[in-house]
Amino acid sequence: MASKYAALKGKLPVFVPDSSFMDKVNAWRQSEYGENPEDANVSALAARLYDLNRQKDVLEAEISEINVAQEALSRMLVEIMEAENQEKIKLTSGNTVGLRYSPYPQVKDKEALLGWLKKKKLANLRTLPYKTLEGICNELLQQGKPMPSGVACFLKSSARIYTNGND
Repeated sequence: MASKYAALKGKLPVFVPDSSFMDKVNAWRQSEYGENPEDANVSALAARLYDLNRQKDVLEAEISEINVAQEALSRMLVEIMEAENQEKIKLTSGNTVGLRYSPYPQVKDKEALLGWLKKKKLANLRTLPYKTLEGICNELLQQGKPMPSGVACFLKSSARIYTNGND
């Protein structure tokens, strides 16, 4: 059941993750399996990997639920705080919850956007990562210029936590 790329083993260089991550990996191996982790039972290692994958699935499902709750609370705070003309609220922890407004561009017509990019001499961009589009749109908004063709821009309102005045 080897992967379709198994034939490339030995033909491509082996990927090496960054050293800070590998330091953590090696420290975990050492703490869990001692000086000779290669002596560990393969079946036991596979079962442990399976168990960790299940644990991760459970935690990711919990994170998904937390994300929904955070979005609901954020929207509730935005509605109430805007209705009361309140920009921020100081918590007893010293942190602040404040309103944040940010442009949110969406491509509605890809061909029109590609035409705009070509017209602006940016046709060399074969793909346009979202962050790049966001940067272009933010700059245009600050200059009071219209959005690129094929792009609609919306204002996203959210409640954000600022730790001791910082985002």
